[in-house]
Amino acid sequence: MGQRTKSFTNYSNFSRSWSGYSCFFTTRQERKDRQREKIESQPKLIMEYEPNAYPDIYCPAKSYSVGIGNWLNRKFLRIAIRNEGRGVANQCTARLRIIMDKNDNFSPSLEPKTLLWESMSTVEDIGVRNHAILDVIFSDSMEGREKKAFVSTPFNLEEKNLINPLTKDGFHIGNYTFELEVRTIDGFSVKNNFKIHVTDKWDEISMEEIDSP
Repeated sequence: MGQRTKSFTNYSNFSRSWSGYSCFFTTRQERKDRQREKIESQPKLIMEYEPNAYPDIYCPAKSYSVGIGNWLNRKFLRIAIRNEGRGVANQCTARLRIIMDKNDNFSPSLEPKTLLWESMSTVEDIGVRNHAILDVIFSDSMEGREKKAFVSTPFNLEEKNLINPLTKDGFHIGNYTFELEVRTIDGFSVKNNFKIHVTDKWDEISMEEIDSP
């Protein structure tokens, strides 16, 4: 009887141990599955800039009336932010930061500058497999200004400020490098560096994407 009781007890302990291990591995797998599902449901932001293929989207021009018989021309440089993830990119905001170079003696001020979306808002939701257009920099045909181009902040793009964009947001003639970052309220982001080329002709402004450091 003693041997039978001992044998039964060992089997019972083994059964309980195996059940515990099985539950542990099941829980761990479920945790991994939930983590994978969470990652797969996240947004994935990508910057697109194709001015040669789609000039009307990325570098359009527009004329504004600033008085009887007087017109102001502007050329806009824009970037598309595409969401290639499986989750909505909620409340996206964009900031431009000038990267100082030894040759940039007349750069705009160095604090990060909030940009405006094409929707005329500083905050934008980007749906799954969708995109939004971001205004970055513009030039205009106003004569007599030392600054030839300006960062596309909400203030500078208001029509009441057509003639007087902020000087601290302006570029002299020359080449400048800046960092552009778009971030969701949940902390997902994309960041790239660009170089802008400013000349004395308003319609010659251009920019190019460069490798981030």
